[in-house]
Amino acid sequence: KRQKEKQYQSAREHRANSKLRSSGTDASHTSRVERRLPFDCCALTLTPYETPVCTPLGIIFENSALLPFLMKHKVDPVTGTKMSTRDVITLHMDKDEEGRWQCPVLTKPF
Repeated sequence: KRQKEKQYQSAREHRANSKLRSSGTDASHTSRVERRLPFDCCALTLTPYETPVCTPLGIIFENSALLPFLMKHKVDPVTGTKMSTRDVITLHMDKDEEGRWQCPVLTKPF
């Protein structure tokens, strides 16, 4: 009887398996840089927001940027899943004397 399954991996299979096993944090394997967006910036325009709204996933956008995008594309800008204007949640936040966003209940800056 001949064994049909190989007892070794090809170079292509080895590269593919090592990418699956690695966490992706090693700088030699990935050239993608991930940085967190500042709290006061819209995830769509990357500019500070004035009237913040968020998606059900909690991603914050500027209202004047998100609504036209939803009217045109009808998808969440980050995930690409279907979304309507009814899914948008208006955030009620205040600014302190220094112009930082703060919690309206605790009056502590975020």
